[in-house]
Amino acid sequence: MIGKLTARLEALEAENEALRSENGRLKKRIEELERKSKKYVAPYSCEQPKAEPKPPGRHAGQGPFVSKQRPSREQVTRIVDVKLQNRCPCGGELQPFKTDFAFITALPAAPPQVTAYHLEVGRCDVCGRAVRATHPAVAADQRGASAHRLSPEVYCLAHSLHYDLGIPVRKVPEVLRLTTGLSVSQSALTRDALRVTRNASVLQRQYQQLRDDVQQQPYVHQDDTGWRIHGQPAWLQGFKTTQSVVYQIRTRHTHAQLQELVPNTYQGTLCCDRFSTYDPVSLSEVKQQKCLHHVIGSCKQALNVQLQQAGRGRAYPQKLLTDFHVALGLHQRFHLGYCTLLEYQRQGRELTAQIETHLDQPCRSKENLRLQKGLVKHHQSTVKASTLSICQGPSLAYAGVGGRDLLDRSHSVADTWFLISALDSESRWRREEKR
Repeated sequence: MIGKLTARLEALEAENEALRSENGRLKKRIEELERKSKKYVAPYSCEQPKAEPKPPGRHAGQGPFVSKQRPSREQVTRIVDVKLQNRCPCGGELQPFKTDFAFITALPAAPPQVTAYHLEVGRCDVCGRAVRATHPAVAADQRGASAHRLSPEVYCLAHSLHYDLGIPVRKVPEVLRLTTGLSVSQSALTRDALRVTRNASVLQRQYQQLRDDVQQQPYVHQDDTGWRIHGQPAWLQGFKTTQSVVYQIRTRHTHAQLQELVPNTYQGTLCCDRFSTYDPVSLSEVKQQKCLHHVIGSCKQALNVQLQQAGRGRAYPQKLLTDFHVALGLHQRFHLGYCTLLEYQRQGRELTAQIETHLDQPCRSKENLRLQKGLVKHHQSTVKASTLSICQGPSLAYAGVGGRDLLDRSHSVADTWFLISALDSESRWRREEKR
């Protein structure tokens, strides 16, 4: 009895010592985190610098070497002849034998161009009305306090800095002042952006034409992400085709907003994820291709759950995962020219039959059953929707490209129309608030 108590006491002391050590380590970590929160440190620090960091720039022998091209004669606006000194630093006389060329490109030093329009004003002898002369560059209401305005080129440059390059609108006036010497206020830029997007404007008509063209395309990729308008939650919806990228911002994310650009009469293929927005009966006649990356993600999630459990349940998501990877690889190989159309169609039919066999296979695991029900729902519940449209024809765009690059603001066309749609949604939101 005494031996058992002694052994028990030693085990408790060892456990107590381990807990004390762990407690000390955690306290030290808490103090370190609290100290960091009170200091201005660089974000995303890995804390441990590399022992041998690589030098910046292109390494010798890696990548192409590119230098700034020499300007042409037409581009040179000023020539400075630099003569040699009479003697060399060693004391000897210098004999010129060649001329080296060096170039410096600088910003133009000219001040902003200001054009004054002297508009004659006359009074009618009959009615006494004052009539002012007109000019295409002068607006009819440009008088009094608003007589001095900026040209459209200035506003285009300012909007490009903000909406294309991402410079905050409050910093754009300072950038313009430093580079061009122009003075403009932040409110003036905002008012001009709202003005060019109002109803019946040229940009509004072009934006509406882009929206109408979406319905004429053979396929459209659609995805959504979170957005905010005046701090209130909203949705940014993107529609990408081979011709353009169209954005719209809505306060809700339902099939009604989707059908503004993709109605039930759409004859092409809608490439989308597995969100319930695309499942209503109102979209049952629209052919769909589910994003295979979302499907592969669901298979990986089911496989990770099965790996933590005993049994053979992991084989089912593994088979589906392999088949969907093969489907994506087949589509890529065709568009890279590594297989013919007949070979693509033959392998596509085999893959479709193989995956449908897996979907008909009985499952016992709850995780596998959930995965199977979700895939069967999107593959067989409607006549037009399918996760395997990609295997039926190579004309469909890469099915893995959906929201991953759709909402990436690297496309200049997307940036332009994103600006228009965002401002249009802002004005709609304000009209709803006034009501």
